[in-house]
Amino acid sequence: ERTTIDDFDALWLRSDPADDVPDRFWAQTAGILFGGLAARRGVTVVNNPASLSLALSKLYLHHFPPEVRPVVFLA
Repeated sequence: ERTTIDDFDALWLRSDPADDVPDRFWAQTAGILFGGLAARRGVTVVNNPASLSLALSKLYLHHFPPEVRPVVFLA
């Protein structure tokens, strides 16, 4: 069954859709772009696609103050 963006009332994007399938490196970017298109068409996108695009790696955590960052323990 085919669906279009207009068929959605709300959308929740995964930030890691391709982690378990190595040949789908394009999936994360495609998901963010799809979320942006959906938002512009009036679909409620629960997690902002623009914000997800800024948080593509764990380096994003360095934007937060040290008090709220996870502590890393090295063995």
